[in-house]
Amino acid sequence: MEAAERVVAREGAAHLTLDAVAREAGLSKGGLLYNFPNKDALLRAMVDSMTDRIDRRREEVRSEVVAGPNKALREILAVEKNELIDRRAGLAILAASAENPSLLDPIKARLSEVREEIAATSSDPLDAYIVWLARDMLMMWDVLGVSPFEESEVEAILARLARRAAGHAWTWD
Repeated sequence: MEAAERVVAREGAAHLTLDAVAREAGLSKGGLLYNFPNKDALLRAMVDSMTDRIDRRREEVRSEVVAGPNKALREILAVEKNELIDRRAGLAILAASAENPSLLDPIKARLSEVREEIAATSSDPLDAYIVWLARDMLMMWDVLGVSPFEESEVEAILARLARRAAGHAWTWD
């Protein structure tokens, strides 16, 4: 999977092929096919790896987040945006999902679970969803490389979202 991410980073998602990944990994194509019988299998493994990485990191921060309002949301916000999705893997998954939308099914299922966790730990789920959406949009823009914000602005926005998730009223200071 690391070889696949390197191919995407260097050549773009359109050039993610089993041949390119085998060359990058220093394997024969047959060796690669043993583990990933086709490109969709490789991409599914990349999706699984990404969601597993997010879940592991969130589990690590879970004990650091004290009880209080929006606990699930605050756990999500405690995970740094650059720890969540490797830009290369994210681009490959997005590009591949255009050809095969079912590759996103595990992500859809995981997002539904997270939505339920947020609702269960929030006194105002809609407010919590707004914070979650804003945070994830910042992440998506970063993955796509189109964010209009400077890093300092992103940090300020994330800090404001964290305050809101902690139960503080929206402020415009």
